Amino acid sequence: MAILWITEHYYPHQGGMAQSCDRIVSGLRDLGLCIDVIHLAKVCRRRPLGNPAQGEDRCWSLGDNPSHGLNLLWNWLEQNGQYKKYQKVIAYGIHYALVSAQNFAAYFDLPLYSFVRGNDFDSAVFDSRRRLMIESLYRDSKNVFCVSQDKKQKISRIFKGVNCTYIANGIDLLQWQVMPSHQTLLNDFRQELPAGKRVIGLFGHIKDKKGGVFLLETIKLANLSDQLHLLIVGDLDEHTQALLDSPESSISYHLLPFTERNQLIPYYLSCDCIAIPSFYDGMPNVMLESCALAVPVLCSEVGGMLDVLTHGETAVMFPAGDKNELRAMLEFIAFSDGKQLQEIGLKAQKLITNKYQASHEALAYYQCLKV
Repeated sequence: MAILWITEHYYPHQGGMAQSCDRIVSGLRDLGLCIDVIHLAKVCRRRPLGNPAQGEDRCWSLGDNPSHGLNLLWNWLEQNGQYKKYQKVIAYGIHYALVSAQNFAAYFDLPLYSFVRGNDFDSAVFDSRRRLMIESLYRDSKNVFCVSQDKKQKISRIFKGVNCTYIANGIDLLQWQVMPSHQTLLNDFRQELPAGKRVIGLFGHIKDKKGGVFLLETIKLANLSDQLHLLIVGDLDEHTQALLDSPESSISYHLLPFTERNQLIPYYLSCDCIAIPSFYDGMPNVMLESCALAVPVLCSEVGGMLDVLTHGETAVMFPAGDKNELRAMLEFIAFSDGKQLQEIGLKAQKLITNKYQASHEALAYYQCLKV
């Protein structure tokens, strides 16, 4: 089976969507599917790679005129007879990937499948123009793949009749191992952290939905600045940065830039827990990465986190947006016996190993796509 896969999120782009796209495509290729990935980008950063059996990765430039770029892609697919090899078309994400995959599937008379990441739906459903776009895509799709049960429920209820399937994210544990170089960096970095404080990590794009300001305000409200230190790896939205930099803030922190994924491991291991205080979310890769290293997660009860984790067993959880409950959980982290956190981390690690590896994820998608 050959599949045309269109996305704007793929290597060398950073971020959770690109990471997930790489992982899923690789897993499906390993199971025998031929997948040609068209990576839509403003500027192409690599030449075509791949082989006829597993498929090709091709970056397609949209330049400053995306409509023109997509018409050129249409010409290429039709004139070369390229489209004749495909049995399915996949739209991974929205915007230009959405409109191009939807048009090509209709024109070439091929079934369309849609992959919905957390932010696709969250950012579009309350935008009148983009809501019409996603509704049209979902209704044209044979299956809409969601990474959390709540997204499946919302899409099914709002757009009645749309076929949705929940498939959890996975993690490739073979590429997520602690190496000697990681241990050396960990030992060195720990010397920079303040003694006597529990370290809470924040990883990735800390934007409004991720609850960065909410977390900082709650730490301040709970008077826990002397007990907690933040390790932030990624980037902050302007509100979170402004709060950290304000004269009234007494929260100590390290802020590190985006780092290559395989170099993140020492920073995860430097933390007593990883915080994901999202107001709403999909299924963050950060959750899986943290749990796989037995580093416990402090998270809100939303999205894939609620699907996978259990409060007091495999995570420290609180209702989304509940400042009093978050405060109680922060106090638990600040003052509890470290063995309690360690036990939670180890149980989470066992759960991820048994049920949420990349091979589990790929097989679930394969079973849906092979029919």
